[in-house]
Amino acid sequence: MRKFYKADLDELAAIAADVEVFCAQTGADSASAFALNLCLDEIFTNIVEYGYKRDASNKVEIEYLPVAEGGKTVGVQVHVRDSAPAFDPFSDAPAPDVVSKLEDRDIGGLGIFLVKKNMDRVEYSRKGNINELSMFRKFK
Repeated sequence: MRKFYKADLDELAAIAADVEVFCAQTGADSASAFALNLCLDEIFTNIVEYGYKRDASNKVEIEYLPVAEGGKTVGVQVHVRDSAPAFDPFSDAPAPDVVSKLEDRDIGGLGIFLVKKNMDRVEYSRKGNINELSMFRKFK
């Protein structure tokens, strides 16, 4: 399933609904469905806020794919594509502060950390003028 969303945070509800349908179709467990929704929320928000700077005339493509082994769906893979300036969140984003007390930390900065923790594999590539972020999670 491939969908295009306006670069607008109001689209998060549509993404959540699409994740719910996709996960139901693939037989994803509830933890995997939650993790996928959380990670897409974070990635989409970062693209809208920082990549497109809230310019809703842009689009974000999300491709939802089941992952099968031996004829059985065992996980999900998602590709998120945008044409914002090149940015690899896995190497270009600063490392989060996970040591300081919560009240001493800056707000934000944990999103990519959460994506890495909730997905089994994450990758970034730049193809022409397109950022592509891929995430994979095996069902638990």
